[in-house]
Amino acid sequence: MSRATLTSKGQITLPVAIREQYKLENGDMLQFIPAGEEELRVKVVRRHLAAELAGLLGGGKPYLGSPEAEREAAAKAHSR
Repeated sequence: MSRATLTSKGQITLPVAIREQYKLENGDMLQFIPAGEEELRVKVVRRHLAAELAGLLGGGKPYLGSPEAEREAAAKAHSR
């Protein structure tokens, strides 16, 4: 079991073992879910980069892999 201490500013530091186990990185969000009078659940809310979401809704052209490649393709399309 891992523990963390709440600071006077309401902050905690997650133990390294927890951060590594759940592959948490700077900027990741955690959702706190009340689960009883003395129980609190924490859920990891994953961030998704635009590149990971490309094509999620279907249609359109596939993502070309980098913003630079997208700009080049757009420039070519507009120069025709």
